[in-house]
Amino acid sequence: LEVPEQPECTWVDTFYFSELTPLLQEALCSKSQKSAPFTETTHVPKKIFERIAIRNHKTFLVLPVRKYEELMGFIFLSTSDEAAFSKSRVRFFERLGQALSRVIVTNLLFAQLKSRDQHEWIENSLSELKNGSAPMEQRLDFCLASLMKVLGAARTSFLKYDNDRKELK
Repeated sequence: LEVPEQPECTWVDTFYFSELTPLLQEALCSKSQKSAPFTETTHVPKKIFERIAIRNHKTFLVLPVRKYEELMGFIFLSTSDEAAFSKSRVRFFERLGQALSRVIVTNLLFAQLKSRDQHEWIENSLSELKNGSAPMEQRLDFCLASLMKVLGAARTSFLKYDNDRKELK
């Protein structure tokens, strides 16, 4: 496959289903449809059209990204080459889209598993701290460090409220 122009990959903001054209809505809702090639710019969602209009793209392909049968998103390909999405190339992109879907789903499942394992470890450690004789400061340090790890925070703070002075310390 020869690429006549420099390819560009752009992550577009969140799409609401209502922002998609009827052609795309139908293609993405159909569990049997693996792609939707088209040539009319009227089917291109506004957010995407703003990015491709200056490039004079004429051929488009939408590939659903699914987690099993559930729609998670879509891949939108566009080019100025009118012959870019022939039947054999569309089949190639469909297989590529399915492979990308599997990679995304595997990555999401791995992240969920890692997060769950991390939460279980923290819960077990907190139970040990609660039942142990560690000083309050050590318990707090552990809790704050665990919170940073789970949330991916760079910093945490603990402020104690002084009821007599009506202020945080």
